Amino acid sequence: MSAKTQFIDRNVVIAFLSLLGYQDNDEVFLRFFYPSGDPRKKSDKGRKLNAKFPNLPWEQMEQLQSAGYGCYVVVNGGGHRDSEVILGRAIFYEHDNLDKVVSRDLWKTLNLPEPTCQGDTGGKSIHTYLRLSNCTIDQWTNLQLDLLEFADADRSNKNPSRVMRLIGATYLAPGREPVQSELISCSNKVYTYEELRAAIPRRNELAIKRQWSEFDRQFKLPTTKRVPLIECLSRANRVLIEQGTGEGQRNDRGYALACDLIGVSNYLSKIAQPYEGEPKLLFEQYCSLCSPPLEVAEAESIWRSAEVRSTGSSLSESQIENCIKGWEWRQRSQETPSEIYKSHSEVNYKVPEQTKAEPTEDLPNFEDTMQQLDLIFEVFGVGTARWKWEIGVLAKAVKRSRSELLEIYQDKQSETEPFAPVDVTDFLSSDQPEREWLIAGHVSLASTIGLIADGGVGKTLLVYDLCKAIATGNSWNGFRSKRSKVLIIQTDEPEVDTRERLNIAGFQALEAGWIFIETNWQFCKIRQLEDWIEQHFASESGFVVIDSMSSANRSTQAEEKDSSYAAPLYSLRDIANRRNVTFVILHHTNKMGGARGTTAFRNNLSEVWVLRKGDPKDNLKPTQRILEIEKSRSGCNGIFQIELNVDDYSWDYQGDFGLDENTPVPLKARILSWLEQNRGTKYEAEELLEVSTVGAGSTKEAIRKQLERLKRQGLVDCEDRTRQSQAGTRRYKVYFLPAAPVASGQSPDSPTLEACPEASANHSYPDAASLRPSGQASGQLASGQLQCELTELTLPFASGEYAEDDWTEIENAAAPNPEENGRDLAIGDKVLAYHSEHWEEAVVLKIPINASNGKSIRCWKVRLANGNEVHIWERRNLAPPHHIPDQSEL
Repeated sequence: MSAKTQFIDRNVVIAFLSLLGYQDNDEVFLRFFYPSGDPRKKSDKGRKLNAKFPNLPWEQMEQLQSAGYGCYVVVNGGGHRDSEVILGRAIFYEHDNLDKVVSRDLWKTLNLPEPTCQGDTGGKSIHTYLRLSNCTIDQWTNLQLDLLEFADADRSNKNPSRVMRLIGATYLAPGREPVQSELISCSNKVYTYEELRAAIPRRNELAIKRQWSEFDRQFKLPTTKRVPLIECLSRANRVLIEQGTGEGQRNDRGYALACDLIGVSNYLSKIAQPYEGEPKLLFEQYCSLCSPPLEVAEAESIWRSAEVRSTGSSLSESQIENCIKGWEWRQRSQETPSEIYKSHSEVNYKVPEQTKAEPTEDLPNFEDTMQQLDLIFEVFGVGTARWKWEIGVLAKAVKRSRSELLEIYQDKQSETEPFAPVDVTDFLSSDQPEREWLIAGHVSLASTIGLIADGGVGKTLLVYDLCKAIATGNSWNGFRSKRSKVLIIQTDEPEVDTRERLNIAGFQALEAGWIFIETNWQFCKIRQLEDWIEQHFASESGFVVIDSMSSANRSTQAEEKDSSYAAPLYSLRDIANRRNVTFVILHHTNKMGGARGTTAFRNNLSEVWVLRKGDPKDNLKPTQRILEIEKSRSGCNGIFQIELNVDDYSWDYQGDFGLDENTPVPLKARILSWLEQNRGTKYEAEELLEVSTVGAGSTKEAIRKQLERLKRQGLVDCEDRTRQSQAGTRRYKVYFLPAAPVASGQSPDSPTLEACPEASANHSYPDAASLRPSGQASGQLASGQLQCELTELTLPFASGEYAEDDWTEIENAAAPNPEENGRDLAIGDKVLAYHSEHWEEAVVLKIPINASNGKSIRCWKVRLANGNEVHIWERRNLAPPHHIPDQSEL
């Protein structure tokens, strides 16, 4: 090999070492080895060089490379032996068995922080580095070992003085051409030990998680082990068997327990699952522990009644399977849960001597306890039966109540969250997406909505109607919807009622794959819910209905008046933000008309809707309801009137509640009505002020504020524009509703003429041919095609023949001269337009604001009947028309 072929890119080497934190005069420790497969490697232990950064012995390095040595560097520095290394510069990993593209992006897959840098060695692997600041070698060692385990990387890269290929040097291998190693990414990010510790799971956690995942994957009923029957009962019934209950509740609870025992034993026998424990003996144990104990005759009567009437277990089949799975997992490990934690190398329940309390007994260490809680949350998920069990075991071990332990853990999590305020100008200038809407003005995306109503008022039917609109993408009562997948969790009504209602509402005709339903779910399965959403909704938006709060929370020990009863809403809020979905939770009202139970229900939600019947003084029909949005973080508060259509269970939106014919129409309604009539037309605030039906009694600023509010609520669209004037460039906004879609089978260019009721046969019109400018092809359009409905308005001009200058020539359209008819055209007026070699009616969209501004040409904007928008240019001194068509010629 020649020296010309083998070389070191000095700039790349200096850049690489700088990324690892090397500064001027830091000592760099280099090593040189023959590559694997080189016969000289067996008898040569390599070479060592030391030098001060950045003045490395470049010539010696290149000579060694030319002689066939690979060039390596001690990443951490400090020396060639482990004992000499006192600080960790960076943690790192490599894979010899992974595709390079996969290896390069592995940090994203593992959700690790962005690497400080990455190097392509020129061989089989990518080297990934995460630079550390102020990291002791003990911290580095644990972190490096955990990283290698987590990334399933080369485990040999574990010692403090480990060398890695020097990026910028040449990769050498027998039988291969030399390849220059190179930097392929450079973020230059530096991390604290705490930041990387939080991102990289500990080895013992990974081991347990992997063992559990493998066990969970292989688990299947029936098993060969005899499971205790009591393990398959609900927690409440297990407590009854172990403790009994007091007088006044013995019979009712005993009957429920007996039904549960009979139902579970029947199910286990049905699936051939071996179990131990006689159902009746367990029931008799309960009876004997009651205070006072149940009489034998009374207990026998309860048991016989349960044998006749038992309908099955209080737990679902999947819940029973989870109970057996948890029991067998504990048996298989041959350790109690607390012993499992104590067996891990990094868990120590002994307090240091100087802080040990009297009497001298081993007490739990705070940090160790928090680590164990981290482990429980990661491995078993929140709210699962196993999670509750492990929390209970740990709480007992640390001599705290479960609620107190969880509160301490939550405080600890809050303390570790970063507090880094940013300048408000940076905050406002950041590129954040605007609020999105599933149903404009009502259902915003990534929110939690509570729908409160008394029984029988129609809250379930209302959400079914919303589900149908969202799943199809059709508007709900004129409010635009974003088509999204829907999940209905219906645990509040019998399935026969649900089927009947959905059939009446027409769900059977909907496209498959957009609406899903679940009838057996509780908040304890919230982890499974998020997993399902992630799998079926993917990264798209979604809508989830939970009917109802009470039935989904039936397994909780908290009462409705307790704030913890509404705790699951926090989890729903987090899922809503992570998965871009909206939750609607149905709940019942109390006697005062508010949400039943704790005020935390209302406080924990983004929006609160109340559906109610009207008072007698409201004079509502039996099918009409009042919908009040009493809390809305999206600014959609209001009181509205809706009506149920009993034929298909749809709801008609009837506007603001309480308005009568003498009440002035609100500005919001006037703006929306006008934009609806003129879909596709874009208006400034001052243009809407000129419209008499909109701007009367209002101001430009009031209209502008209302338009901005409507834009935030998703009810209108907005575009930013600029305009040049003598004062310079001026920014302004235009507001509009999108053009209506083209009717099926209709071409966008096909005219849709409608007779104007005020037009009569006495009207006379100019001849089209004489109005077309010289050299211009008929039918040529001056602007894009927008599809809108034609508004029926009166023609603004008088009948009769028109003399010279009594009419207006336009590009691709024509209209009578409005000034000669005694008044200017107004927005919404009808004119005649020539298009595609025929006359048709058009609607005026915009008028000149500054009345010709002293010039001889003025411009109007009109929309043709087919939705196309063109400009009318008034021109003078043109030849008069040869022929004026009558109404029949239109």
